[in-house]
Amino acid sequence: MDYNLIRRLKAVFRETVGREGALIDYVRFEVSVGEAYPCKYYVVDLPFRLGRHELSITEVEYQLAAKIAGRLCRDFGDELPLVAHDILKAVLDLRLLRHVDEAAVRRYVEQLGCTRGSLQRVRENLRAVLGFPEFYASHYYLLVRRESGLENLVEGIEAGIQRVLGALREPQRPV
Repeated sequence: MDYNLIRRLKAVFRETVGREGALIDYVRFEVSVGEAYPCKYYVVDLPFRLGRHELSITEVEYQLAAKIAGRLCRDFGDELPLVAHDILKAVLDLRLLRHVDEAAVRRYVEQLGCTRGSLQRVRENLRAVLGFPEFYASHYYLLVRRESGLENLVEGIEAGIQRVLGALREPQRPV
C-alpha cells in the first residue's frame, strides 16, 4: 500500500474532523503497510476523489489476539495505572470478538505466547480497568457509553475472552 495514500487519508480526516490525529475510539482497524502480519486485501473506492486503491488490513482476528496478548495476558505490576487507558482501548476493540472467527483468534493468541494459565491475569487486568472510571468518562468514549456502562462492558469482554481462551492449551511444565 502506498504511504502517500495514508498521508492523504489523514489530511481528509484532519479537514473533516478539524483536529490533527483526533482520538475517537469507537471501532479501529489497523492498516498494514508491511507484510509482517497476516493481512487481507481489499480494493476500495475511496471518497473525497482519492480513487480506487488496494488496502491491506491486518486480519481482525490477529489484531484482537494481539490486544489480548499485549494488553491482557501481561503482568504490568506497579505500572498498571500507566497502561490502564490502553487496556480500556483494547477492551473496546475486543467487542468485535463476537463477530469474528474465534478459532483464528485462539490460534493467534497461542502463537503470541498466551496459555490457559493466562486467564487469571486477563481477569485481573480487566477488573483493574474498573478502578479508572475517569478514563471511560472521557469525551472520547461518548458513543460507547450510550451502549453500555463500564462494568457491563468489562463483564461482556471477560465472557468473550473466557470463551476464546477457555480452549487454550495448558502451559507446558518441565518434566
